Amino acid sequence: MNNGKLTEKSLSALLLALILLLPACGKTKPQSPSNRRGETQQDTAAMALVLMNQRLAEQADKEVLEYVRLQDAPQYALANAGYWTRRLLRTDNQQIDRQATLDIRLLIYNLQGQMLIDSRETVSIPEGNLIFPVVETLWSMNYGESAELVIPWYAAFGAAGNSFVPPYTNVKIIIETYN
Repeated sequence: MNNGKLTEKSLSALLLALILLLPACGKTKPQSPSNRRGETQQDTAAMALVLMNQRLAEQADKEVLEYVRLQDAPQYALANAGYWTRRLLRTDNQQIDRQATLDIRLLIYNLQGQMLIDSRETVSIPEGNLIFPVVETLWSMNYGESAELVIPWYAAFGAAGNSFVPPYTNVKIIIETYN
């Protein structure tokens, strides 16, 4: 019997210890946002910027589509990257190599027709400072051909622009290649 009482006392003590220790073993509760005020404000600002750029990109797509639709040139094709392209001059010359160095002329306009850049230069396609739509178009061209691209700002010079192209500017680019 004495053994049974010790066991009951031991069980009672063990049960009491478990009851007291169990809450301490649980997961800690997540902090409320008020404890992390700076991060919450920063995340909110970043999210607002993302949403604003998304709305601006959607507006740019509409403007570019409307520009293309109003042209008297129905042969525009939409590239997977979101810009429009058409050939102005085709040749039977050799196709431009992806690693080529070639002479090109770039005429860059905003969609209101204002010329922003007129440059003739020798460029190395993979190493040049050309924007992706120009590079991708050059890869599909033959020497001596020319093409026109209509590009929304986010696929052209972006939200920052450059020293010649203002931020958020949709552009029309004419590429002329030379043998």
